[in-house]
Amino acid sequence: MYFLSLPTDLHFKAPKSTMSPKCPFCSVPKGRIIYATDHAIAFYDGFPISEGHALVVPTKHVASIYDLSGSEQAHLWFIVGRVRTSLRKKFHPDGFNIGLNDGPAAGQTMMHTHIFISITIWMSLWNSNTQSDGMSQVFPIPLIREE
Repeated sequence: MYFLSLPTDLHFKAPKSTMSPKCPFCSVPKGRIIYATDHAIAFYDGFPISEGHALVVPTKHVASIYDLSGSEQAHLWFIVGRVRTSLRKKFHPDGFNIGLNDGPAAGQTMMHTHIFISITIWMSLWNSNTQSDGMSQVFPIPLIREE
């Protein structure tokens, strides 16, 4: 794994044939990139939900991860593992939230597929006597359940 420390006025450029001119993920300042290969980059989110919130993005501009080949998908998940290891060493979190939103109905707001990695620090507010499905401890919002 290599980390880049380059001037922020330089930008990562995806191959022109796969770029979208209005997509911020197709032109990320190199100063934000924490990991890069020919097929993917990782960088800290510009609107983090936690310290160490990072994104892994393919260099090919596609809306859905399923628009990538199987090997391209596998490469993204490989990079996720590398970034997770780095974040674990740097922040010493209690856990991670790792995932993606596929489509607007799933909450995808950036139509360039990406996998998010956010660290989780266990909150002392959690009452171990309370039954929970686990996710409500991570995301403090009520879950809607169908009866």
